[in-house]
Amino acid sequence: MTPMISDRRRLAFTLLELIVVIAMIGIIGSVSALVVAHPRPSSETLTSQIGAIRHRAIATGTPVTTILREAGTASYYAATAFPDGSVVTNAPGIDHLAGRPSHVGR
Repeated sequence: MTPMISDRRRLAFTLLELIVVIAMIGIIGSVSALVVAHPRPSSETLTSQIGAIRHRAIATGTPVTTILREAGTASYYAATAFPDGSVVTNAPGIDHLAGRPSHVGR
């Protein structure tokens, strides 16, 4: 009879194990909620603005410097596009020398 009780205890979860798993799920959920609530700055609008000045620099054959405004914020960034297609900018999430989103593989 004793061996059956010990086998039965090995198949069950302890209260401590259950609490640890619930705590881990809570931590993962809260971190995920923070990521969703505060996404990275939108680089798409900045990218489209940079693409427009790059196109203008290539078409005119002269460097084009402009101030970029990030949609929905009061943030302003400088960008200079050169006739060879390169762009120098200080915008976050954008490669400072290539003018492409920095999360894109190289």
